[in-house]
Amino acid sequence: MRWTNSGSLKSQGNTLLYSGGDKHECGVAFVIRDNVATNIVRFQPISDRICYIELKCKWYYMFLINCYAPTEDKSDDIKYKFYEDLVCNTLPVDKPKIIFEDFNAKIGKENIYKPTTGSESLHEITNDNGNKLITFATVKNMTISNTYFSHKNIHQQI
Repeated sequence: MRWTNSGSLKSQGNTLLYSGGDKHECGVAFVIRDNVATNIVRFQPISDRICYIELKCKWYYMFLINCYAPTEDKSDDIKYKFYEDLVCNTLPVDKPKIIFEDFNAKIGKENIYKPTTGSESLHEITNDNGNKLITFATVKNMTISNTYFSHKNIHQQI
């Protein structure tokens, strides 16, 4: 979503909530059906890499956080700011949080990272962004759930 600024747009029964920067380089967004959008309590753009919505559910409120991490070729200062900006500390602790992400991370199968990671990763070795993600998840008492379920490796050569 490489749009500038932040805002919303309605189209074909959907609402697009987006958060971009000053340039057409990064950006994150939610596309939500209009019948679900009525349950959105608030949309909060944080940066061109992070935004969240607070959603009213049947029995509780929850937060959906959308983020796009810097790639490995970016400076450590940029990566550090990204993890600083992740809003988990500023949101209420009694409300569930789900992070939708592109962390540009490879999570390996190293035993040292259990129980934060499962054993169903597609990678053998964790890269630098993966280490940052595992550290973040461990500190926040979270798990990296896509490493707990088997995946079809679509990158295998035929």
